[in-house]
Amino acid sequence: MGTFTLCLVCLAAYVIFNSLGFFSDPIPIASPISIPTEAIAPTETQTPTRSITPTLTNTPLITQIPTDTPKPEITLIEITAADGCPNGCTYHKPGCDIKGNISINTGEKIYHLPGQEYYEETKISPEYGERWFCTEAEAIANGWRKSKK
Repeated sequence: MGTFTLCLVCLAAYVIFNSLGFFSDPIPIASPISIPTEAIAPTETQTPTRSITPTLTNTPLITQIPTDTPKPEITLIEITAADGCPNGCTYHKPGCDIKGNISINTGEKIYHLPGQEYYEETKISPEYGERWFCTEAEAIANGWRKSKK
């Protein structure tokens, strides 16, 4: 292995190990550099060949590997019926037990209170515009009427 080839192998190993964080202070690499080679003059029996001049380009190095990134603190907020659902909720909040159902047959908006005849079997599908409410006033304000049964 020639000196030039050995030097390139060492340089490549250094770049790889440095990018993995093995060295704390990276050695800067000049950009771009050329290492000239000597062209061999052809003899009478040789045909002229092209000489190759290797060049190195400045490749960005990773000088720091991120470590423990601080995570934002998450504060849990308890949402209760006191906060209400002025526009109707798409999920069942604690204490907001009024089901705002939309009739499949007529498209009419009907709300059901706990204890009413169809309350238990009524399923709320927010993707179809159905909502949960905390008070009857919220349901009425949003266009729902009370179930007759």
